Amino acid sequence: MQKPTNRFSDLNQNLLDKFNRRDENAFCFIYEYFYNELYYFASKLFSDTTILPYDVLQDIFLKVLENKKQFESFDLLKSYLYLSIRNRRK
Repeated sequence: MQKPTNRFSDLNQNLLDKFNRRDENAFCFIYEYFYNELYYFASKLFSDTTILPYDVLQDIFLKVLENKKQFESFDLLKSYLYLSIRNRRK
């Protein structure tokens, strides 16, 4: 007997697979999905500097795009993005 599939998790995995291949639509969707949350985090982290949160996010996502790092889950991607922002502060 086959295990029932979760259509939502299949959709998420499909989106993540496309993101890992750097599909432009998937990349834009994920960028927009995480943007507000990451912007808020960056704005708090860099509030006492002249560095703009927008610039930090642009740099982080550009590096993801360029280095072709593969992510096994959205949780790992999200963690990577947060750590990248925090490491930018150092």
